[in-house]
Amino acid sequence: MSEKKWIKKACSIDAGKILVFGILILLLLCSAASAATVTYRWTPSSGVSVATGLSTNWGICGAQPSTFVTTLLTDASASGCSSDRHGSGAIDPATNMFFNTAYSQNTNIQGNWYYGRLRDSSTGGGTFTFRLIYIYPNGTIVLLPGTGSQTISSGSNADYNVSMTGISGTVPAGAKLGLRISKSGSSTSLRAYVGDTANSAGNGPSGYFSVTETPAGGGPSTFSLSGYITNSSSGLPLNGATVQTNTTLSTTTNAQGYYIFTGLSNGSYNITATQTNYNSNYTIKTINGANITNANIPLSPIPPAPTYLLSGHVTNQSGGAAISGATVTTNTSLTTSTDGTGYYFFTVSNGNYLITASKTGYNSNSITRNINGAAVNNADISLTVIPPSTGGKIFVATNRFVILDDPISTGKTAQTAANFALPWSGSSSWGRNDWTTAQTTIKGYALVLSTEGKPVINTPVIFTVRNWDSLDKTTSSAINTDANGIASYSLDLNAKNYYGNWYVDANATAIGKTDSTGFIYNWWGCNAGGCRDHSSNSPGTATPSRQNSPYTLGRETITANGNHASITDTGCVGCHRSYGGTGGGAQFTGQPTKTADVHVTDTCATCHATIATHDTNEPIKSCTDCHSWANLSQENTMSSGTTPMSNYSGTVAATGHNPNSTILCIICHGPMHNTTKPDETLRMTKNNVVEDSQCLTCHTSFEKHNGGVGCTLCHSQDAHAIKVFSQTAGYVNKGNSYQGDCTNCHQNATFVNALINAPKAGSYSGSAPQVQKPLNHSTDKNGTKWGTYWTSTKDACVYCHGDNKHIAARLGNAAAAVGTDTIGGAIGTGTVCSSCHDSNDNDYLAALALLVPDPVANQPGTNWNVTGTDHASYGTTDADCMTCHGGVLSASPDISEFVHNVDAGKSGGPNCISCHDITGTAPKHIDVAVLQNSGHKNLNSALTDVNKACYACHSDGTAPSSGHPLNYKNPKLCADCHTGTGLYNAPKVIEHKQNGQDVNISATCDSCHDNNGMFLSNAGTNGMTTAFGHYIKDITNRSTNPYQHFGPINTSNCNLCHNGAYTNNASWGTPVNISTSTKRAHSETLTSQCDQCHNDGAVPTLANVDFHNASIKLADATDCISCHTSATGPGGIYAAI
Repeated sequence: MSEKKWIKKACSIDAGKILVFGILILLLLCSAASAATVTYRWTPSSGVSVATGLSTNWGICGAQPSTFVTTLLTDASASGCSSDRHGSGAIDPATNMFFNTAYSQNTNIQGNWYYGRLRDSSTGGGTFTFRLIYIYPNGTIVLLPGTGSQTISSGSNADYNVSMTGISGTVPAGAKLGLRISKSGSSTSLRAYVGDTANSAGNGPSGYFSVTETPAGGGPSTFSLSGYITNSSSGLPLNGATVQTNTTLSTTTNAQGYYIFTGLSNGSYNITATQTNYNSNYTIKTINGANITNANIPLSPIPPAPTYLLSGHVTNQSGGAAISGATVTTNTSLTTSTDGTGYYFFTVSNGNYLITASKTGYNSNSITRNINGAAVNNADISLTVIPPSTGGKIFVATNRFVILDDPISTGKTAQTAANFALPWSGSSSWGRNDWTTAQTTIKGYALVLSTEGKPVINTPVIFTVRNWDSLDKTTSSAINTDANGIASYSLDLNAKNYYGNWYVDANATAIGKTDSTGFIYNWWGCNAGGCRDHSSNSPGTATPSRQNSPYTLGRETITANGNHASITDTGCVGCHRSYGGTGGGAQFTGQPTKTADVHVTDTCATCHATIATHDTNEPIKSCTDCHSWANLSQENTMSSGTTPMSNYSGTVAATGHNPNSTILCIICHGPMHNTTKPDETLRMTKNNVVEDSQCLTCHTSFEKHNGGVGCTLCHSQDAHAIKVFSQTAGYVNKGNSYQGDCTNCHQNATFVNALINAPKAGSYSGSAPQVQKPLNHSTDKNGTKWGTYWTSTKDACVYCHGDNKHIAARLGNAAAAVGTDTIGGAIGTGTVCSSCHDSNDNDYLAALALLVPDPVANQPGTNWNVTGTDHASYGTTDADCMTCHGGVLSASPDISEFVHNVDAGKSGGPNCISCHDITGTAPKHIDVAVLQNSGHKNLNSALTDVNKACYACHSDGTAPSSGHPLNYKNPKLCADCHTGTGLYNAPKVIEHKQNGQDVNISATCDSCHDNNGMFLSNAGTNGMTTAFGHYIKDITNRSTNPYQHFGPINTSNCNLCHNGAYTNNASWGTPVNISTSTKRAHSETLTSQCDQCHNDGAVPTLANVDFHNASIKLADATDCISCHTSATGPGGIYAAI
């Protein structure tokens, strides 16, 4: 609460009505400490900062939250909201409310009461608990001693006055007062109402409380900590350096390198500074009732990595010609272009590089090179020219198999080698042109597909219509395919001179693919041997009745004409020549009466009825009239109308196959009388099966999934209306929201069997390998922790395996990471994990080439995320990775299970030794059994919990709730505990150290303590057995005061080092030899003699104290009298004065 508020509450007197003298007295009284009773009430708030990392989130009036929320308090007479409530079952806490003004001085708080409406809107009743709290600027919340509570019965709804007189305490200056409400009990709906008219009657306030506040006086209880971050080499300030404390505070330096933290309480702070291109550094400072202004931290610049030339030439593989203007890139995002000689170069540091060269018209190519302390100038890359595209496929079909024209022989040629002949050429040869236009026009359709079987749109197709020896040939201009990948071309063959086999060729020039199909051009049998020329009854004129085909002129009255009385149902081909697929010679009789396609056993009457109907309405059946297989959608091949016409004919063609029904029937099956299948090798096969080869004929780049899964299992046998399997083991159109994906088969062991049993599934027996559900390969399970890799399990499959639905390889892209590792069996020395995450792995660059974006690296360098854990010192086998990341695996996992169920890893927490003991899973180990007998065995009360010793050095002394402490990799130094004010009641090292109080030496702590006998034998720490910080021998005799040390050297005996066995011994810090000292050659051999000049009088003798004790001093060269007061003096060598 501000000082203005204190004056307002304690001095609210009408000063204008008092004498001046009285005013002066009042002001004096008001300046003294006085108590004030203050009423606070709830008010809604959202997005207002209360302290570091904490903002309000109650929202607006009427929000009615049911989870934990934070909001504000007001000391105004109204909350500004008529009614709101917090409703939920038991929750502790339910809400924290803060008055958002900090006290300017320490303030004693005495709780009085809370008043408000409390309700159980369910059953069971419960208890509401009220606590007074306060919050520091850094977000730390503290509870004042004591509580107030109110228990309500089941279904209760009333106003309660709750006593809070049992709550009292002191809120320090700089902190803010708050109220915490918690709820307990069996009811699922305990409501605390707040607002200006929220009481049970709806006409009065609810949710306010009273406290008495008394200034406690005293200065501020929080302090500041500041300093400068500088370049250790130049001493210049570092602008923008990040400075953090072990209490999660963070700031950045200004242009002068200055930083400051305010609002800090007494205690020890570990401050770490970081800056790009500098090594991080830290310092430890202890606030003890005063501001810290010298928390300066120098940062040493990271020397730039040496760079080397990586260069080469890009050439044409055929002939070696230089390729200029090629784009060359590296896996580190460097890009350049080749010059006129094909030369390129990069300036790079040590590492592995994937170099890729590309240029339009060439296939790109990549090589790898390693830079290791020297330039590489042979990174040459050759490119192959991309030939005219050969991908995809083109299918051509005609709308009809036979074209029959007027039976004219004059000027005509017949393909006699194929049994074609000219019509009869008697005295009354045919001299008319009755059949023309639609009756004599051939129409070719070409479908252009990509290798995946998708339509290639707007690509040119050139058609050629030719006779058997190409003496008559017509070529179209380029005709572009439409939105369905189809191009078409029509040609009227009226009065052509060649009877025989003709062909339609289609050339998709852009992909270099061609296809050809045949048809027959022949003459009507009206002028066959003995038939004469119909001179008195021209076709189509005698009976111009309705017709079902545009290829005929009308109907002849066959049965009523005596000349035709001998024609039977097998004589159709006498007039309708060549529908059996052959030339038929010149006679009316003797023609093949059945087609040469799959309908070879059927007669004309099968589809067209008997000859008796010829006079009136000869029908044409639809394919569906005969083919009614339940697994195929029934596609009607007849148009609607009073005169149904075959959809093979004219400008309309029957379609099907895909959801939009855009594939012409004749593309797959050819025209009637010459039907086929996409796989023409099976054209004569009759069965109720859609063979996989039918699919693969068009989808040329597709393979069976995993090498054996049939097409129909995923897409159904309904080739007329192809679909994809659904999430419910049925079939839906592609793109449907219920379309299935990898997860249905591979995360549900029963799904494949259900799909096998679905209608139209076809014949398949097998099962799908199962992976973990939910898939775990990231701590957030979504693949977004380190960037946007995937947002669903399906996308995760595609990220690692690629779109491998239609390839035979089980692993797809992931095979690059697997390399030669074995998928089955126990996890061991394989390196699947490192193949994706370790830049030093042999398969790493190959994996990066396939995975987009690049997987996050496990150590600093390319693809490294600075918030991650540096694994550079960790093992690289899959077994090594599993030690930390295999926490949720089965008892005997293989690598397939592991990569689909990667645990977040052991990422710290309060139990350090569970991972870091010699049998633990962490990469760094400690021999904990030895530590528990070392000189640090009770560090930070570690005898009760050995982890507390870890907290002392690697943290701030307290257990981390989760994760590792901020400076766990930068533990405290010996000086942090054993010098200055010290920590953890550690023995003080005052003398015989660097920067000693009187006795300075150059030796460091480990100069002596890392010698045999100074630490305990241990199983080692990452290959070391001399880590005295963990295994320091307990050589302190604490029974004496001051303490003594024991060990290989009794450091209470000065002469052992200065005139004895360890004198000038480099292993023990090279102690000076006093017997040969240039200052004075000492002949003393007893510590008691040393007392004469080197004891400051605080102890009886130096023989009872350790040499680090403060009582040791240098001899005072200015004090003559002390030595020369007697004739003998110390050691009996000085003369008296």
